Amino acid sequence: MSALALDAATIEAIADALAERLARPPAQPAALLSVAEVAARLGRSRDWVRSHRHELGVVAGTGARPRLLFAAEHVAAYGRPYAVPQIPRVTARRRSSPATDALLPYRRST
Repeated sequence: MSALALDAATIEAIADALAERLARPPAQPAALLSVAEVAARLGRSRDWVRSHRHELGVVAGTGARPRLLFAAEHVAAYGRPYAVPQIPRVTARRRSSPATDALLPYRRST
């Protein structure tokens, strides 16, 4: 194996780049949300979240029975919370008692 010869300028450039990289704060890990947290944020059921897991940016968990985890930025980009439309209640109208003179006469058969 041959030795690699570096001049002083190259070594100085490598040292400066390394010092700059070490001075930066570490990148924040992506926030992960559970199925229940995603359901609460989107106003949907947990079953709905599970069935739409690929659209919501599911991240595979680890272990024998991995939990479904979701990247918070994907969930936020999915859309606004779902609002159930308010349907006006329909109440039965009361019928007023009809006037007796408006009825047709009938004969009871014996």
